[in-house]
Amino acid sequence: MGSHRWLCGGVLKRNTMLFRPNLPEANCAAINFIGFASICKIFIEFDEKFWPDNWRGFNALWRGQDLPSEYWLKDIYGFHVYEHQPRVLLGWASGFHVDVIESMDHDALVQGIMDMLHRFLPKFKLSHPNNVVTTKWSIDPAHLGSYSYPSLLASEYETGPAQLAQPVNVLVYDALLSADTAVSVRATHMKPVVTRPVLFFAGEATSPNHYSTVHGAVETGIREAGRIISFYENE
Repeated sequence: MGSHRWLCGGVLKRNTMLFRPNLPEANCAAINFIGFASICKIFIEFDEKFWPDNWRGFNALWRGQDLPSEYWLKDIYGFHVYEHQPRVLLGWASGFHVDVIESMDHDALVQGIMDMLHRFLPKFKLSHPNNVVTTKWSIDPAHLGSYSYPSLLASEYETGPAQLAQPVNVLVYDALLSADTAVSVRATHMKPVVTRPVLFFAGEATSPNHYSTVHGAVETGIREAGRIISFYENE
């Protein structure tokens, strides 16, 4: 496996043109049509918990007349007690405004979140948080999102994880032959052409059953390592 290198990156949708020569059509179609989005975790730490021991959290359901002026708040769908961290609440956000939440001014973020908590927990005596931290997957230039999903376009164009996972192969001749001789050899069938896989795709987006998950990403890494090992064993 010494002749292969591992490159971890999650920006295929933004940077398909980085590949020279271009990727095969099947891989490109999968990259274009598989859905890719982001989810944001919001951690809020308090000096002391203000909730009873039997309270686990809440899910937010907004009425039309109560929708917040801070439009991004409606993409936060609840806060829950964070396991093993008794003074921390964990919120989840998804939707069109995740990048807004992850990039906004810290004070504005805290103010909006506290307004939301006061609105949904009017009987609780809330204290001001010590710290508020969010994940940054959607604005991290090395990722630009956090999970794939099967989109309607992928279904319409009959593409998905299996097509994205197809290795890119090249035709290889005997390294000792000159280019002209290699063409001659191929033409006369004196030596067979070797198909060598040179580019492999792993990650949760290439998992047909476990997309959007960490274990899907791990499984596909093992799958591609096995594919490389199998190639060398049969070479």
